Amino acid sequence: MATSIAPPEATRRSPGPLRERLFTLEEKRSLQALSLRNTCFDRVDFSNADLAHAVFEGVSLVGCDFRGARLTLATFHCCNLRDALFDRSTLLRGSRFDGSNLIGARGLSAAGRTLVRRTGGIFVLSLLA
Repeated sequence: MATSIAPPEATRRSPGPLRERLFTLEEKRSLQALSLRNTCFDRVDFSNADLAHAVFEGVSLVGCDFRGARLTLATFHCCNLRDALFDRSTLLRGSRFDGSNLIGARGLSAAGRTLVRRTGGIFVLSLLA
């Protein structure tokens, strides 16, 4: 069953590099199959969250912290993951990044970067139209 969450007004445009603590530790453990579409979750702390089977479509996730997150079979479709952190996250089990921007993303292993490229993620800005 997919879970949909709307960000509180204060989270939509949080200034500076600080991460929003939108979810408690207990809530982070129950975000499997989370479904977010066409919204802004910039700089949200998803560290150590269980996001297995989560679907993100057209979501701005700039500067989000996914360190240690379980992203097994997660789908990022046309998302902005610029400057996101992925240290110790599990990406290698079916995650997809179709048309998603990961410019400046950090913490991906070589295998993780290969998976992102293979599934449609973008690491460099193309100046060619």
